[in-house]
Amino acid sequence: MTADHPFILVDAFTGTAKGGMACYPWSKGLIARPRFVAEQGHWMGRPGRAEVEVLGPRDAITGVRVGGSGVVLMDGKVRL
Repeated sequence: MTADHPFILVDAFTGTAKGGMACYPWSKGLIARPRFVAEQGHWMGRPGRAEVEVLGPRDAITGVRVGGSGVVLMDGKVRL
């Protein structure tokens, strides 16, 4: 999540972003193996870690697996 307001912080780590990010280096031959560990958010004091695996050959990616643990930071309800 990102926001325009200066007082709203961005998510320190998002699994969906890691999925998209994983495809690029795999497809361009920038990483040797399709499985790796991604970490982010340490300098913000909210570190995140995920195990990422790109599925399929470099020229025909079929999907991405992202796994790890999560923490609920807030919850709520929306009334319409």
